[in-house]
Amino acid sequence: MRDAGGQERRAHFDFASAAERRALSEPAAAFERLGLQFQDVPIPAVLGTVSGDGPAARAGLKRGDEILSVNGEPVHDFAALVAIVRAHPDATLAMQYRRAGLESTTRVAVGSVVEGGKRYGRIQVGGPPLSSVPSGGMVRHVDLGPLAALSPAVTGGDQSAAWFHEPAAHTDTRWRADRDAGD
Repeated sequence: MRDAGGQERRAHFDFASAAERRALSEPAAAFERLGLQFQDVPIPAVLGTVSGDGPAARAGLKRGDEILSVNGEPVHDFAALVAIVRAHPDATLAMQYRRAGLESTTRVAVGSVVEGGKRYGRIQVGGPPLSSVPSGGMVRHVDLGPLAALSPAVTGGDQSAAWFHEPAAHTDTRWRADRDAGD
């Protein structure tokens, strides 16, 4: 922090509790206190990448395949597919998929990996590229930094709420503004 003369100033904050500290220092908590929230955009359950030697490829799945269900349970988005696969390490899953308008089913022998002492399932696929994710409805894409993105929401300039989204299958970050639907 710098004062009006440009000299560096330091401030020490003593918080009574960890909850108080989180409310002021952690981005998610700070955004919530400002009336903003994180929102995930559903990413279609379409395979963007399929590792050539992975379980999905060995089962015949290819880039562009849309996963419709796993073991008879509908898959509504890529996050749901990831959750199902992670929950079934070393199992065989029946995956119904659509390719070029035709539906088919294959059995995928799920691999596994140990993370933090717990075993998770892996089929070695990635989600679709962001360009294929439908923006839908009233979503407006804005290229702004964190503080600039917050400005209209805090001032109420256009009744917008800023939100952050980072898909698990991608490393880039997008700041977006979504018009409040009044709910």
